[in-house]
Amino acid sequence: MQNEATGEIARSVQQSSDRTQALSEMVDTVRAAAQTSGVAAEDVLRLASELACQTQRLQDECNGLLARVRAA
Repeated sequence: MQNEATGEIARSVQQSSDRTQALSEMVDTVRAAAQTSGVAAEDVLRLASELACQTQRLQDECNGLLARVRAA
């Protein structure tokens, strides 16, 4: 009887350990995905800012061209 109880305790401890390890791996996966998403979001923000600057330069050039055409 005691051997059975000891065996059951050992199995329970092993299952708990296995589940804890699996949970730890899931947390690591979520953390990695969050970091990847954060980097991607930073890239999108940087590119959007660059695009806004390029759009402003293009608008300025178009306005300058229109001003020269009107003056001609």
